[in-house]
Amino acid sequence: MMLLSTMLIGTVSTVNAASTLQPTTGVVADGYYRIFVTDNYKTNTTHKLFWWGSSKENPANWESSKSMNKLDGHNENSQDVYWYDIPSDITAFIIRPSDSKQSVDLTVSDADLKFSNGAGYYISGESNNKYEYAYWDASSLLPQETKPDVADSVALTANPTSVKVGNSVTLTPTVSSAKSDNLTYTYKKTSGGKATEAKNNDKLTVTPTAAGTYEYTVTVSANGYSDVTSAKVTITASYTATQQAYADLETYVNSVQNTSSGSYTEDSYADFSAALKSAQDLLKGLPNADASNTDEYTTALNKLTNAYQNLK
Repeated sequence: MMLLSTMLIGTVSTVNAASTLQPTTGVVADGYYRIFVTDNYKTNTTHKLFWWGSSKENPANWESSKSMNKLDGHNENSQDVYWYDIPSDITAFIIRPSDSKQSVDLTVSDADLKFSNGAGYYISGESNNKYEYAYWDASSLLPQETKPDVADSVALTANPTSVKVGNSVTLTPTVSSAKSDNLTYTYKKTSGGKATEAKNNDKLTVTPTAAGTYEYTVTVSANGYSDVTSAKVTITASYTATQQAYADLETYVNSVQNTSSGSYTEDSYADFSAALKSAQDLLKGLPNADASNTDEYTTALNKLTNAYQNLK
């Protein structure tokens, strides 16, 4: 509705106050659209609707046209808004503020009118002493669907809460007072590094592939109910001594591997290149948590560090 404050400048004065309109209530019946009309010319009169072409109902004549319902409050421009449920299969309709000019025939096949549930209209001009109307999106004024929560709550636990990288954690949800027997569980990692995940019914197995803190939530859902999300659960993953030695070696290799021969002596650069290749050959993936070849990585790191520092 903010478009009114720009599109109608020069037609009516704009106030740009906060809108006090609230969504309508009551179900829109099948085969009907709830449409909205803005009194942007401030006629301050009830708006009426006349339509034809519906297989459901049509006003018999102009005198039997339908009076629209006025919403409480005003829009951003301090203008009234009216609404009415109209058959969705009509051919055309007319809007007329009481004791004022009527609109031109508004043909629903006109793509610019976007005739649909939640369509809004405002006066955009005049033609042959009749008002022309343009579309605005009034879907926010349709009834807001409210659904009961699918459960009173859902709690998420991790077992264990601390692991070595490469070992697994099982996340288990506990639902309190579920309202449905057909629950869907959706897990979300809200922070942390890479991890492999495997879902087993309502549980999730998480295997961290890097050291750090991981946080997860689970959302429970079911058709016809509002979702319920758990508080986050925290998992801490740390490296074993061997994994840490591997990570240290990998970090150092990455920091020096692009060193070019430059002005270094041939012998010192050859020693560096040999140490770098030996280290790179060891980097075939983070070791499992039960690996114990720590010395292999620390020795390679020491040799590479010395070779790099001895470049001359």
